[in-house]
Amino acid sequence: MKIKAIIFDVNVKTKADLFVYIAKEFSNLGVVSDEHIYLKSLITREAEYSTGLTDGIAIPHGKSPTVLEHEVLFIKLRTPMDYGTLDDSKVQYVFALAIAQMENNHLDMLMELSVKLMHSENIERLEQAQNAEDIAAIFA
Repeated sequence: MKIKAIIFDVNVKTKADLFVYIAKEFSNLGVVSDEHIYLKSLITREAEYSTGLTDGIAIPHGKSPTVLEHEVLFIKLRTPMDYGTLDDSKVQYVFALAIAQMENNHLDMLMELSVKLMHSENIERLEQAQNAEDIAAIFA
């Protein structure tokens, strides 16, 4: 799995602020053509069911006609935040997905990412990662 961008030390306090940050980053990267419509897709998806998993990990994703290419954005938060995870852990590691409206292969993307994150050694590597190369190596 290729990650489009890897960003450390992101300072957001709320899930809403995180989603605004994600939409803006995907827009800056040329992944989405309209960050506001993509932001609405993140919020709508999250309203269905929390994308918070376990071990401080969340996988927010939005399916939108403004997505120009499927991409993954990794964010390590400066401070873990309340998110609504399955184990009530605070989220520090975010894998945001941009999914084109007409595509259905996002389940493959989610499955590939989930399989990697099921292995405890990958979680340990994630926690110890100091730079983008460390993150990329986990998902190579």
